[in-house]
Amino acid sequence: MPSFAGLRRPSPGRRGVGVRWPLGFGPAGRSVIDLTKMKIMKFTPIAAAAAPLRACSRAIGVAFSLAAAVHAGQVSFSTKTPTLGPNDIANLTGANDHTDNVSEGDQNATYIADDRPIQGQTFTTGTNSAGYQLRAVTLREVKHDTYALVPDLKYTVRITKPSSNALEVLATETAEAAAQIPGNITSIAAGAEMGSGSGRFVTFALEKPVMLKPNTIYGFDLGGGTERHYWQTDGTASNVYPGGEAYSSGQAGVGSLTRTSRRGDRVFVVALTPANARGGRQAKAAPEKETSKQ
Repeated sequence: MPSFAGLRRPSPGRRGVGVRWPLGFGPAGRSVIDLTKMKIMKFTPIAAAAAPLRACSRAIGVAFSLAAAVHAGQVSFSTKTPTLGPNDIANLTGANDHTDNVSEGDQNATYIADDRPIQGQTFTTGTNSAGYQLRAVTLREVKHDTYALVPDLKYTVRITKPSSNALEVLATETAEAAAQIPGNITSIAAGAEMGSGSGRFVTFALEKPVMLKPNTIYGFDLGGGTERHYWQTDGTASNVYPGGEAYSSGQAGVGSLTRTSRRGDRVFVVALTPANARGGRQAKAAPEKETSKQ
């Protein structure tokens, strides 16, 4: 039964005007009487009940729409260097020592961790007039001595559009990776000691590819959330990729709508498919063996 709490009480009549109930509300099953015209109008509670129900339905629809905005991607791991497609964008130059890495190995600029910012990279799309579909992004763990603690994680990947130090988030997807999945980055001495990094490539295939414009700067970033974890992304302090730069965003494993530029570029791959003039139907990428889905 609908609640009518919060409705205004009947307004007192002005001189010469009878007392009136607000439109559509009166004692259920009784008549509402306009004392001025002495006209009897039957009250129907169904219309009154329908209004709050319609509002509730709209609110539920909005809630489901917002929830659906975050899609579930998949994550895979490989020791092999990715084979680049003709439209992919990449930097495969990494560090031999932590001082060679992005921003000379600053941990706030290189570690994906619960107590660090999330890590990202900007890039510039090509000249295809219809634009591109972004279908996957890849980062790599360092191969030099490092720290690593990798439990079961729920990664968040964002596709962004930078404007100075601001970030517009175009899409967000999550991907779960169990610690024991074959090929995953492994913890080193339970995270307590340094050891050799795996040099593994970590690829996040998007459930819903993102449409990108040509000749435009975009970005992507990756965070592992608030669960205790850390592993170090590979990269270089040199500007080997002129179309973008490494960046960090947010804090404590969660991104924000601003970014901090970092010196150099990450080892990364952005997998792109040219869109066609009719909207760019996305071709499916070949499945990989070592994969975890949400």
